[in-house]
Amino acid sequence: MIRSGRCKNEFGKTCNFISIDMASAKHKTRVIDILEFVHPISGDYLYSLKAKWTQDKFHPSMNLSEKDIVSLAKAFGKLARKIEKRAERIALTNSS
Repeated sequence: MIRSGRCKNEFGKTCNFISIDMASAKHKTRVIDILEFVHPISGDYLYSLKAKWTQDKFHPSMNLSEKDIVSLAKAFGKLARKIEKRAERIALTNSS
């Protein structure tokens, strides 16, 4: 399940988030959170990527730039178009 919306960060500021829940019967805590935040010095928007299934000391948060997020979105878009085309080909094959 993928959720997105707004939340309060640890400083009480409202930020955007995306949460990707990949939990299964075997692995119940497989969640990746992407939180938007503003760098306190530069004022740039950055995105914190955090895996919820490990402790921070073993798997710290990683940060992405706006450019990284756009590249990720393009990669997902390309993959989604490929999947849609494959589904269309299968549907056409099954209908004939």
